[in-house]
Amino acid sequence: MRLVVVGLLSCWACAPPPASRNLGDPRGPSRAQDQGQEAPLGLASDVPEAGPGAFSLLAANVGNIDLFRCDTAVFKLCAKDQEDRIAAAIARAKPDVVLLSEVITPAQCDALGPSVEPWHVCHPANRAQEPDQVRRLLGSAYTIACEPRRGYECVAVRTGFATLDGCEQGELCRGQLRSAMPVAGCDEGFTIAGVTATIDGEAVDLVVAHPPSGLMPANIACRRDFLPAALSPMGEGASLRRAPLAVIGGDFNLDPFRRPMDADVQLWRERVRFSVTATGGALLQHSGLPEHDPPWWSAPLTRSTWDHVLSEGFAGRCATLGAQRNYPALDEQKGSDLERLDHLAQYCVLSRAR
Repeated sequence: MRLVVVGLLSCWACAPPPASRNLGDPRGPSRAQDQGQEAPLGLASDVPEAGPGAFSLLAANVGNIDLFRCDTAVFKLCAKDQEDRIAAAIARAKPDVVLLSEVITPAQCDALGPSVEPWHVCHPANRAQEPDQVRRLLGSAYTIACEPRRGYECVAVRTGFATLDGCEQGELCRGQLRSAMPVAGCDEGFTIAGVTATIDGEAVDLVVAHPPSGLMPANIACRRDFLPAALSPMGEGASLRRAPLAVIGGDFNLDPFRRPMDADVQLWRERVRFSVTATGGALLQHSGLPEHDPPWWSAPLTRSTWDHVLSEGFAGRCATLGAQRNYPALDEQKGSDLERLDHLAQYCVLSRAR
């Protein structure tokens, strides 16, 4: 098993935890994720670490599969104590770019009404100071844009680091992301959405991806039909791209390392390179193999790597939060398997490829 040390320029775990909360070992898990006897895949990766001018990025699905608490919230982030832990982790790390999936929306809370339990994020007391969860998670120092159909996916940049087209500095702009067109016959609760940012004077498309889940042939076909919105180059078909540079991340619900025969993975491998020197698509994968071979499971319950960060025009690597020492999970992995986030976030340090 080959372990690649990720030399992150901005330390995810170096800040001490809040004195009011005992997090145990602030360095993260006591040992690396136990992948049993899974052998290295042998897919060479020469993705370089970030260079000068590096910035940090967090890509996180904050949903769960809590059948007993979060079913009425469509399995979005529903527990206030978990929301608080995630917000504290983000506040310590201060990532420059954030790609979030499965946040609960004010409309969902309004539909649930005021009679929810006090532990629920939608309880009136938990919404009194700030009604929008994405703002509670990120705080006041971010410009945030969310997708227009359901509002579950959002892109944010730290004010002073970058701007988002169509969104004033520091504002929360719901409906401002460009969203992929729905695919006939597929679940419209999933989407891919993006916005163009200005970073260091350059236009960069920031795309958050959350195409449909499931491993049945119909699910794979739906996912395959969603992917061109994220993976196709600027100007091609359904692409959301408007700039030559792009950073794309999220819960893609596909494992390009372990299911090579699936139709969605075959499209992925046409458009995405695992290696700088490989031939093929213009997009480079910064997560997965550059960190570890075989890639850490980002969806541990299914022993799959479903969460990915790609780019066109950037260098750098990612760490899977919660998979190894020094990189604690966003929610500290407290509670039962169902109560925890069912995805491990990606924390990356990227720079322009030169």
